[in-house]
Amino acid sequence: MMNSIFFDSSTYFIDDNINYFKHGNCFRVFNEKGIQVGFISDEISRGHKFIKYFLNKNIVPFQFEIKDSKGNLQSSIFKGWTLMLSPIVIKNEKALTIGFVKRKIKLFNTTFSIYNNNNQVLANIIGTFTNDFFQIQDSTGKIIGSINKKWDADITGFFTTADKCNIILNSSALDHSSKKTILLGALIIDKVLK
Repeated sequence: MMNSIFFDSSTYFIDDNINYFKHGNCFRVFNEKGIQVGFISDEISRGHKFIKYFLNKNIVPFQFEIKDSKGNLQSSIFKGWTLMLSPIVIKNEKALTIGFVKRKIKLFNTTFSIYNNNNQVLANIIGTFTNDFFQIQDSTGKIIGSINKKWDADITGFFTTADKCNIILNSSALDHSSKKTILLGALIIDKVLK
């Protein structure tokens, strides 16, 4: 695969383009300079899209493909026909599992734990049901980033929809593999909570 700048940033802006693709949504991904580094496409069948209107969305399977700006696959992320608390699998561009996300619901908040393929916790994403701001903590509890689902600034003029998300990942202490897995998990959290 050719080199990609997709994972080179520490700040990502997600802009929702509804119905960009025939069967699902597309979410454009920008870096802190306002350069589009990729997109996330919702790869669902017509049947699954139809079923989502009648069943709880957390029961219906989903699959997202994350591609760089040239269309090169960076990752696929999916969950099968299972309940809301079932793991979300993260695969790399070669379809090898590199990690997964598990959701834990507590009385007043929700936590997403991101694991590597050795079942070790890399990070936790912690927020509340009433707040659109989430902290990203490493396995020791140190804050290494955030997800802001209601970010409404406009750094470049590229953003056109009301549904935006900002992800910041302070990754200087992370190795490349861990940063990649945490970022991919963080990118998909906004989509899971829709």
